[in-house]
Amino acid sequence: MKKIILGAIVAAYLVAAVPVSAQSEVNSSQSASAFLVELSWGNVRAQYGKVWSKLHPRYQRVTTRAFWEACQRKKDKAAAGIDVHAIRAIDEYPDTVTLPVLGSVKVRAVTLEMRYSHPLLGINKKMVDTVYALKWGSTWKGLWEPETYTAYAKWRCPA
Repeated sequence: MKKIILGAIVAAYLVAAVPVSAQSEVNSSQSASAFLVELSWGNVRAQYGKVWSKLHPRYQRVTTRAFWEACQRKKDKAAAGIDVHAIRAIDEYPDTVTLPVLGSVKVRAVTLEMRYSHPLLGINKKMVDTVYALKWGSTWKGLWEPETYTAYAKWRCPA
C-alpha cells in the first residue's frame, strides 16, 4: 500500500504545474522537454511562485493561487522523505489532446523519467510518465490533467 501511494505522490510531481528558471522566460526557443523538466524540478523544490506563473492562464482562473499552493504543500507533506535524484526527458512528440476549458489542442507530449528514493522505506526506483505543454505566444505553458482540473474546479485538492 505504501508503495502505491508513494508512486502516486511521485507522479504528482511530474504533472503538478510548471517550470522555474528566469531563462525559460527569456529563451523563447526553449524546447518543451526542457520546459517540462524545469516544471518538474520546480514542483519538487516547492518553488510555487515561479511554478504558478507558468500555468496556462485559463487554468489560473479556475482556483486561487493561495488554494493551489495549499494543495501543493499538502502533497509535499505527504511526500516527505522522498529524494528525487534526476529528472530527464526521454521522448518528445507532437500530439493533440482534449482538455477542460481548452478543448482539443495541439501540444507537445514529453515523456519524463524521474529517479527517486525513500531511504526509510528502502525504495530506489524510477517512474516514467508523459506530460504535456502548450505553446502560448512565444512561451510554453503548463497544463493540468483533466482529473486535476476537475478537482480544482470543485475546490478540492487533486488526489
